[in-house]
Amino acid sequence: CFCLCRENNNNAMMMVVLLPRGGGGGCRLFFSTVFASLAVVVSVVVFGVVAGASSGTARSTSASSSSSSFSSSSSSSIGKTIEIALSTGSTKASKKNAFRFSSATSRALETAESIATCCGNEKFWRFVGTWANQNGLNGKRCQRYIEAALEHAVAGGREAEEAPREEHMMIGALKMALGLRQYAPRLKMFEKLKEEAAEEVVRDAGVREEVKKKCCFATVGNGGRYATDVASLRRALNEAAKEDANNTEQYSYLLPTEFDHIYPNGKENDILEGSEVEEKAKEERVPMVYLYAATGSRCFLDMHEFLAEKIEKGEVRYVLRPVFEKSCLNDKKAVEQCTAYGAFNYDGDKKSKSNNSMNEEDDELLYMPGFGVELAIKNMEYKAVDDQITGKDEEESEDVDQEEIVLGFNFKTLRERLAERGEDMQEKLDVFKKQLELEEKSIKGDMFEPLPKWKIANLGLLATQKIVSANDPLLMLRDVTQNFPSLMNKMANTMRVQKKTREEVKENQQAVPPSSVIMSLNGQPMELDTVDAFAIMDRIISELRDAERVRTIGLEDKAAAETLHLRPKSMQTKQPPKIDATFSPVEYSFDFEKDKQYEKWSKSYSKFLKALKESHGQGLPPIRRNLINIVAIVNLGSAEGMEIISVLERYRKMNLPVRYAILAIGSNDETQLFEDDDYMGDGSGGEIPDDSLPDGQTYSNLVAKCAHYILAKYGAKPMRAFVNDIIEGREQLAPGDYFSPPVIAPPKWEDARSNFIQIARAIEVSNVLGKGSDSKSVSVTDRREVMERVVKELNDVLDKMEDDNQEDDNNKYSADALKAKRAVESRGLEPNSVLINGVYYDSETSRRTVGASISRAMGHFIGSVVQSLPQAIQKKQLKDDMDAYAFVNKGGAKKLRPEVQDESAFPPTFLPEIPHLFYISKPWLDGGTQKEAKPVSIWVVANPDCALGKAHLSEAMTFLQSSYDESKNENQDKEEDGNQSVAKQTRLYLVNPQMNDSAKPTLVARAIIAATQLTSTRERIPTLVLELLKDGKGDQDFIDRAVEVSGVKTDEFQKFLRKEETIDGLLKLQRTLNVKHLGNTRRAFVANGRLLDPVALKTEFDASDLHVVAEADLEKRSNDAQQIVERDVRAKENPKDHTTMVPFRIISGRIAALSHFIAKRYEQAASRGVVESLEFLSTNRTAFTLGKNNTRGNIPMVEIEVILDPLSKEAQRIAPVLKVLKDSLGNHASLKVIMNPVVKLSDVPLSSYFRYCAQDLTDWSKLPKVVFEAGSLPESKTLTAHLDHPEPWMVTTKKAKYDLDNLILENVKEDTVFAEYSLESLLVTGHAFDESNPRSPPRGTQIVLRKKWLAEDIGDEEGEGDDNTIAGTIIMANLGYFQLPASPGRFALALKEGRSRDVYEMAATGLIDIDDRTNTFSSGRTDLSKFRAEITIASWSGKRVEIKLSKRSGFETADVLSEEEDDDNNKGKGGLGSTISSLFGGKKRKKNHLQVDKNGLETIHIFSVATGHLYERFLKIMMASVRRNTKNPLKFWFIKNWLSPSFKDFLPHFAKKYNVEYELITYKWPTWLHKQTEKQRIIWAYKILFLDVIFPLSLEKVVFVDADQIVRGDMNELWNIDLQGAPYGYTPMCDNNKEMEGFRFWKQGFWKNHLRGKPYHISALYVVDLKRFRELAAGDQLRGMYEQLSKDPGSLANLDQDLPNFAQHQVPIFSLPMPWLWCESWCGNETKAAAKTIDLCNNPLTKEPKLVGAARIVNEWTELDNEVRAYTSEVEKSGLLGHTRKHDEL
Repeated sequence: CFCLCRENNNNAMMMVVLLPRGGGGGCRLFFSTVFASLAVVVSVVVFGVVAGASSGTARSTSASSSSSSFSSSSSSSIGKTIEIALSTGSTKASKKNAFRFSSATSRALETAESIATCCGNEKFWRFVGTWANQNGLNGKRCQRYIEAALEHAVAGGREAEEAPREEHMMIGALKMALGLRQYAPRLKMFEKLKEEAAEEVVRDAGVREEVKKKCCFATVGNGGRYATDVASLRRALNEAAKEDANNTEQYSYLLPTEFDHIYPNGKENDILEGSEVEEKAKEERVPMVYLYAATGSRCFLDMHEFLAEKIEKGEVRYVLRPVFEKSCLNDKKAVEQCTAYGAFNYDGDKKSKSNNSMNEEDDELLYMPGFGVELAIKNMEYKAVDDQITGKDEEESEDVDQEEIVLGFNFKTLRERLAERGEDMQEKLDVFKKQLELEEKSIKGDMFEPLPKWKIANLGLLATQKIVSANDPLLMLRDVTQNFPSLMNKMANTMRVQKKTREEVKENQQAVPPSSVIMSLNGQPMELDTVDAFAIMDRIISELRDAERVRTIGLEDKAAAETLHLRPKSMQTKQPPKIDATFSPVEYSFDFEKDKQYEKWSKSYSKFLKALKESHGQGLPPIRRNLINIVAIVNLGSAEGMEIISVLERYRKMNLPVRYAILAIGSNDETQLFEDDDYMGDGSGGEIPDDSLPDGQTYSNLVAKCAHYILAKYGAKPMRAFVNDIIEGREQLAPGDYFSPPVIAPPKWEDARSNFIQIARAIEVSNVLGKGSDSKSVSVTDRREVMERVVKELNDVLDKMEDDNQEDDNNKYSADALKAKRAVESRGLEPNSVLINGVYYDSETSRRTVGASISRAMGHFIGSVVQSLPQAIQKKQLKDDMDAYAFVNKGGAKKLRPEVQDESAFPPTFLPEIPHLFYISKPWLDGGTQKEAKPVSIWVVANPDCALGKAHLSEAMTFLQSSYDESKNENQDKEEDGNQSVAKQTRLYLVNPQMNDSAKPTLVARAIIAATQLTSTRERIPTLVLELLKDGKGDQDFIDRAVEVSGVKTDEFQKFLRKEETIDGLLKLQRTLNVKHLGNTRRAFVANGRLLDPVALKTEFDASDLHVVAEADLEKRSNDAQQIVERDVRAKENPKDHTTMVPFRIISGRIAALSHFIAKRYEQAASRGVVESLEFLSTNRTAFTLGKNNTRGNIPMVEIEVILDPLSKEAQRIAPVLKVLKDSLGNHASLKVIMNPVVKLSDVPLSSYFRYCAQDLTDWSKLPKVVFEAGSLPESKTLTAHLDHPEPWMVTTKKAKYDLDNLILENVKEDTVFAEYSLESLLVTGHAFDESNPRSPPRGTQIVLRKKWLAEDIGDEEGEGDDNTIAGTIIMANLGYFQLPASPGRFALALKEGRSRDVYEMAATGLIDIDDRTNTFSSGRTDLSKFRAEITIASWSGKRVEIKLSKRSGFETADVLSEEEDDDNNKGKGGLGSTISSLFGGKKRKKNHLQVDKNGLETIHIFSVATGHLYERFLKIMMASVRRNTKNPLKFWFIKNWLSPSFKDFLPHFAKKYNVEYELITYKWPTWLHKQTEKQRIIWAYKILFLDVIFPLSLEKVVFVDADQIVRGDMNELWNIDLQGAPYGYTPMCDNNKEMEGFRFWKQGFWKNHLRGKPYHISALYVVDLKRFRELAAGDQLRGMYEQLSKDPGSLANLDQDLPNFAQHQVPIFSLPMPWLWCESWCGNETKAAAKTIDLCNNPLTKEPKLVGAARIVNEWTELDNEVRAYTSEVEKSGLLGHTRKHDEL
């Protein structure tokens, strides 16, 4: 470190510093710390050699002493740089993996696809049109030109500056998406379609390969014709014009995709999509042309121009599928117009080399951003580093006391030189030394000194403070999460927790659990553990598309933003409908707020909330509020009705804050409802007759009369007493025991009668005789006389009740019960149901949702309702000064109509959006006044010429008429809450759906159309229509009478009736409207886009139901839509300028269109859920918001809200994504981040460094890669790399010189460590269920992915060897989950031949896109065979689907895993052997399929897993030891996830030398399964959790052998061992090494009790019978147990071992003979000689490194090691590594 220093005139110091290459840390720290400590002002210029640059290259930076802190992520020449890249596959893909994608795609074509996605067909073709006249562009000019064309197209041809705000944001979003290469997979999908089409239409195989390489290729018509230039296209079209348009030959290329670009013919009003263009071509009898070409190429421009002319003439239909072939690089036009830019990494001048460390064959690969890399500091308790690689030359030590030299500063010398300055200077030197030591520890990776527990505890709060207080909090969040190990000690030692920060975090955690993570984008959840930049960009672009759709309604940007920010109501809880429970005669018998017995209870909502949190859902804390109110509607003659009351009374006696009211409803069914119960206790189930019941009466009716008589006369409390007395007074027929409750007899009328008299008598006598002192003066005689008289009167009442068996309002003894019954029936409620705060639960709902009766599920239902209260309290919606009862009853409907209100049981059908024009047309009929907008618009589809249509229309008119009746009498009968009646907020449009012109409408139908055209007395129109719908002749006289009665103006009506052409036009328009936009129904109501079809719903709707329809729409959508539209209108209106006033008809139309749009958004949100706004959380000290405030009053279109623990893995991976997102979108998006740290940590939460690859998205010329800057990582620590990438990606290592599992930077000689990963495939994942029994997944059913959608099912007997099949798997019982590897393209997802097809077929709607359930195109076509469905993969997200399967006829009760066996002894029936044989090989497969060599020896399959160079070294030795001792053919199976590139390159050579086969396999951890985060535990999990799905379906047995094992025995002996029906066999733990007794945990505590005498087995070696394993669904059972156990961090310490041992009571283990596994740690030396394998297991006592132990324990280990090392060296020196033929992988 060399410094030149001088003082300037202001006594400030100027320094010039030369930093040596790779050093200079002390100098740098000196600038930032020493002068600050010495109070010297310093200005610094630093010159340093750039790492890796040539000599003399320097860089200059300036620093100031005002910066007293040092960020470990700042650029520095100290240490080593790590660079990691990710490419998409390999150009040398094998045949098996021919579906892999590899080469880079054209940037111009990606841009075109982005425009099609965001902005539609018109703007796509505008962008394509920009390529016609551009020349001479290259390099970065191409990027600028493409981006300029993008801006021009998105802005609709305007200058970008003139575009609306959301188009500016869309441009920013698309640029980010293009930087991410978001649309490359779609282009790859088109490439696969081209290849598929060429294979189908080009008959000559030799010509076919040449055609595939052509720059342009087109299929013409459906006769197998094709063209590659204009001339051949002209010929093909001429021939196609003559062919039969009805040619039925099937070709895959004829099937449209949702991504096709259809060239418009300029005639259609609607844009054609998907299959519509095919149908149009057939209808018009013109050829269909699919053109595969690169826009901008000469051949494209010529063919496009020719096809455009043909389209204008109506001679062809044309679809473009953009494809850039390598041959297009020879097209001068394509190159000069930038179409070639980016394709095959062409940079405009030449093919750019991607990286100087990459070889020639990789230059064309697509390199991806959008991934992260974690470098975790590895636990090195047991040394696991290969000594072959880490050896380091020892440097001569300097003859200096090393403790006095810190980062190049010799403090011994400094102390001597500065001694004369006194003790003060010495103290300052000490301070400086400590700072340098702190820096040195950071650089060298010492992780500083271990922090004490009390300092660790506050790290989360300190990180929160550091982030929130920063000038750029988002940048600080990224830096803290990515470099935390280097920052934590400084934070802990220099910062203090602020009291207010701690309090705010604790306050927020009353609502949000500590450390929980939540992310939402406009209220829609994004899973933080799986979210990635691609998914976020997809969602943002989708949101901006929605904003544009809002603008087409006629609304401005602000209204669009408000719409996007709306959140569905009650979406999360999916509660049943809510009914207004305040109707008469509901009356509660007790009041928490008034009754004295509850006066000690607190009224505070906050205290209730706190107590509720502390109870953890184990009960309800007391609160003196009527917060939970239940109306029990019960039939007291039924067991369920009485049990409901018993449960509620039990709650009251337990002092729970739940009050209830009783509505007793009688039934006329004379048979009591107890006949299914065994009341006699004799097993007969016979009914006990009630002889006391009068003839013609039922118990429930009489009790209901009694109950309501008491309620009306005496009040709710006596009524409650009466009801409970008759329930509790029933006779006990048999006592209960531990296993069953007591047997209780049904109630009897004579007992109820007695209870009635007892209750009423006490009250009556008390009323007559008086209370208190007056009653004491009454004589006994008088009292007796009064009691007798009262009893007589009460008996008279009961007699009259018994005599009255008619429902008569005039009978005072029955009237109250009848009133209650009618109140219940009019609201659509059923007996034996409850209203919990108005939320309705009946028996059917209870059994459907929780599988239990209401009484049993009552607590669950109360919990469901109560869960909404905490948020209302936190959001201050429910305050201490508010009436709880009024609050919880808000929003209840007047009537129950489940088909309308219960969107969980009856998912609503929302039609595709109806063109806005139809919403603003004039014939709408307004309810109430014409001088206001109507938020609810209902299309009434009905044909008045048929009886059902007439009734349908009558109900609609009755509903509308009620709005005018209410207007006349609004002062007499106002709603209690003062709101308008919903009828007055509604308008109707009548649609006559007559299906064809031949059916001439009647005069009445025409008169109804004329009536809707009236301009005056429109309030009379409903009356007129109702008169016209009455029975009659329907002639002119009938019409005239109707007009006269209705009161409309006769002259005006007749004028409209005479306009026959107008009426015919309107009828035709209505018919078209119905066919194209209203579901093409004969009868329906369509309320703001929601289709209510009486036929589909199996119910009719009357006028009162339309009130419910309108009410529900207002509550859920239309009120919000109305507010948004009216605010938008007010903002644009100028009261002084009448021309700016918007007609109410237009406003109503906008509200309806917006409500319809909102409904479609909510429909999409239903599958994703909703995140409530976080406004209720305190955010002064724990949150930051970016982009929210806008001086122009604009609202950001996109709101992102995040709650995260700043020291969590989720924060680590999402912070850099948020940073890139905010940088790209600026203030067009708002970001709110709320910190939710753990208040008191017990351990260091993050011990890893992280970087994300998305830094240079704006510069297309840069290679995307992750960079860990020099000096940012500890150099002496062992690091292990983990790639963090989108969930659907299957990634493996491709290039790495160093061991990425054990990376020690101080042992690396180069300045830069480079590694490359490869993206090999995208996943198709999903869930399958049996349509007849959705709760029971079709476990064991096999599905396969095939290349060609229409290809025949061709396969060999194994079902996996055909070229068409890509992959296969089985469906798990766990959620019906499955996964398959794929790549961009179109495929068939099919049931595999054999047992799966015998039992199942795909349902008609067999495939649903989980991520877009509303997209009918992407739902997948199911072919006629019902065994396969189409699936298209065109994004980095792969595909998530839901499969509906249905049992085939005759197999309704069959199980795929149980099949009749072809057995001679059983006449072809029975047995499980055939089950599995058929299951995994088809019906023709032999029972015992053996893979044998020419000597008749069976192939032995061995499975192992390894990570890191050391374990790969062990793995080679293990393989060699197996080969040395086993004669049988061997095939090794390795999980390739963690194998190093060098090992994978070496495997083919090893396999050849040792005469073995191998296969690389993998399986992606399912997102729903609890994840492990530590690499070692992940590896352990892969050994056991996926055995049934990770291997090919044809593999029947495998042996697992640990990598660090040496095999001495013949594996054939183990292979043939009889497992006696168990799915696998393990060796029990040895018990004869007494030194280890204290470590044998299985002999004590939990394990001893759990094993119950069974042995505890070791997992280093085991045999798996995969047939039996799959048959028993053992994998499903193991995963289920793992899911339960793994959430407890204290369980499954040795995951791969503990799990099978824990599960052995359900999944049995066969105990292998002890010699099959010997381990020194657990086994005594006396048994070593007999050992057939020796495992180098860790010794917890000595912790001896494996390499040391291996040579000492195993005699032959050194020999084997030398042998393998020698051969490895030989191969390395030969130069063959990295140049071997690619091996097939699964």
